[in-house]
Amino acid sequence: MASQTKYDVIVVGAGAMGSAAAWRLAKRGTRVLAIDRFSPPHAHGSSHGSTRLIRQAYFEHPDYVPLLRRAYDLWAELEHESNDHPIFERCGLVLCSAVDDPVAIGTRRSAAMHGISIHETSPGPASRALPQFSVPQMFGAIEEPGAGFLHVAPAVDAQLKLAHRFGAELLPDTVVTNWSLPKSGGPISVVTNRGEFLCDRLVLTAGAWMGPLLGTQSPALKVRRVPLFWFKSPPNMMLGSPNMRCFAFVTERGFFYGFPGLPDEGLKIALHLPGDEVSDPLHVDRSVHAADIEPVQWFIKKFAPDVDPNPIRSSICMYTMTKDEHFVVDHHPASGRVVFASACSGHGFKFAPVIGEMVAAMTLGEGTYRPGEFLRLGSRNL
Repeated sequence: MASQTKYDVIVVGAGAMGSAAAWRLAKRGTRVLAIDRFSPPHAHGSSHGSTRLIRQAYFEHPDYVPLLRRAYDLWAELEHESNDHPIFERCGLVLCSAVDDPVAIGTRRSAAMHGISIHETSPGPASRALPQFSVPQMFGAIEEPGAGFLHVAPAVDAQLKLAHRFGAELLPDTVVTNWSLPKSGGPISVVTNRGEFLCDRLVLTAGAWMGPLLGTQSPALKVRRVPLFWFKSPPNMMLGSPNMRCFAFVTERGFFYGFPGLPDEGLKIALHLPGDEVSDPLHVDRSVHAADIEPVQWFIKKFAPDVDPNPIRSSICMYTMTKDEHFVVDHHPASGRVVFASACSGHGFKFAPVIGEMVAAMTLGEGTYRPGEFLRLGSRNL
């Protein structure tokens, strides 16, 4: 690829959000180059770990629900058009918690406001919703039948393949060292370790590497280390087993979640808690320490005693967090020709195709496509 090649749009970072943006931009006939410092899909950032939950009764905020509904449509479109690998497993989700817990209250609120189908079990017989687990007598259960999980690597791979099918180019294993806006209003320069590339518009979706790319205009983003674990799955906890769903428990030690067991992978269980701050995402500590596994083993012993608490596999992911844990999707303050989408604060993967569609619309000057003010870069995230 020659130096000084000019594109309509360059996308920096080709993980979940970047691959989605490249797909939606290329589908509109835009000449796109997607650059990634690794070879996506990969396990160096945030778009890995095999599976991610997807749900619509969103306790975080009801304003996410319209985005989720559009995401459901786009995941179905992606799965249909790629036809390579199942992406969305709609196996349902059961949330177990105290009835008056804020997570349960938020789930009911979003479901009621947007007409989402949920089934609630009162404390006492809540274990009927997840018979494979030991559910405390004081816990209720909220089941969302339309929820499930996404296969991470196939989803990113499918978005990149569709982007390529529509004409986008992917430049992997390439580090963006700088970008600059010309004073004259000419092309934007993107400098890499493999040469300079020019574009009319720029999209930044680099996840944990967003800070340096945004420079002095960076919102207060913090990168956090998050360990994930897999365990040998009992037969009655495998995907397709009767009454086995994705699961989430709100406990005195935090929000634990997991997925039905998958062949050759096992049962994934993790604690949704941003861990130690990462100063350099290239040198994140990927070893597993006793303090990493202890909370998950506590959860297993208390709530899933039939699971062997010794993990068969582990992985380290990174969350890029804002102060309020909402998303940042906006034009760069220096120019309306630069759009960025990050951070997604540890709950963004399920939104990837709709964020990609939103970014494409913003990049091409077709509106902002966002229902809530919390999605806007402003004083809330600075």
